[in-house]
Amino acid sequence: YMKEETALLGIHFKKSHDLPSLMLIDKSGNEHSIDLNQACFVVQKRAKSFKNEWAISQEGVIQKMLDLLERRARKGFYDLKGGYIFDLNYGFVDNKAVLFDVGRTQFSKEIKDNPEKEIHKMKARFYDRIKTAYNYEIANERT
Repeated sequence: YMKEETALLGIHFKKSHDLPSLMLIDKSGNEHSIDLNQACFVVQKRAKSFKNEWAISQEGVIQKMLDLLERRARKGFYDLKGGYIFDLNYGFVDNKAVLFDVGRTQFSKEIKDNPEKEIHKMKARFYDRIKTAYNYEIANERT
């Protein structure tokens, strides 16, 4: 439903037999072998987090984020806990706003059928966050 909005490249949810093993090294330097055939995973393009203050100063960034939030709601998706963590879950790939952490994202037919309330709520929280975190004022912000 949200391939473009999440920079999704692929999903592996079924056991398979044709993938290699992967060696991961954690922050402590410990090696972990992962059999990708037995693991569930998603692959996304790497995003630059919105939390970087550079984002606010880039031309069009605010509008790109607002457009993403609106597209997300129009497709019927919302945050399960109601807290839109823009600094941690949203970012940019190829100059496009994306949601890169979908862990608390849920689908609602009711929101898809009538997204205006969700759009308003997400935009209000976004405006509040960038005002609080970045001291950034937006003219006509609640329209």
